[in-house]
Amino acid sequence: MLISAGNFHGEYVAKAADFIGMALFNLARFSESRIQRYINGRTSKLPDFLVRFGGLNSGLMISQCK
Repeated sequence: MLISAGNFHGEYVAKAADFIGMALFNLARFSESRIQRYINGRTSKLPDFLVRFGGLNSGLMISQCK
């Protein structure tokens, strides 16, 4: 018979969560720089923020808000 006293050592779970967090951060960083390249009119031949007429229509400008 095994009785658990609830002594759980969470180091391994915390390390795995840290690695997952770092991987997701890098993925988001790469995605953000690709989006920046697409919506910037100087680096792509597309209109700014992928919208033809600015003003109230912000297009993909909200994806750059931090």
